[in-house]
Amino acid sequence: MHDAVGSRILETIVRVASEQTVQLFFDTFIKDRLLEVALDPVATFVIRRSIERLSRPDDVKLVVTTIVGNASQLIGIVSERCLC
Repeated sequence: MHDAVGSRILETIVRVASEQTVQLFFDTFIKDRLLEVALDPVATFVIRRSIERLSRPDDVKLVVTTIVGNASQLIGIVSERCLC
């Protein structure tokens, strides 16, 4: 997810994969590292595509809570990148 080409491939896979496969991917690679991966400028594309495909309410709540709870940190990272 941290490589531009790999991220693009994963993003495409998540877009076309079955709901069960996306859920397994989220549970295995994203759920426990959500904030860390969301802060990565390349992996964030895979995260966004995965979030679009979530169907379990608890996972959606986890994403919203994590993003809202760390909004200032996320905004700070984006601001730093934009000022470069």
